[in-house]
Amino acid sequence: MPDEFVDGKDGPCHADDIRKTFWTDVLKSLTLSYELLFAHARLMNRWVQETAPEELIPDLDERIQAIRADIR
Repeated sequence: MPDEFVDGKDGPCHADDIRKTFWTDVLKSLTLSYELLFAHARLMNRWVQETAPEELIPDLDERIQAIRADIR
């Protein structure tokens, strides 16, 4: 929704269609580094190990290494 970031304190600085286009463009161009994704995957895998061990990815580091090899 374009009005999600409107706080109502300073008036409508931009029309809904401009806000929507702006945030759509921002989110479409968002990029995350592989290192950030790998760190988060490891963090989530540790959490899964404690909460739902059957969902654990035991070879996560090997998969990460394979991805690193592919992107070089």
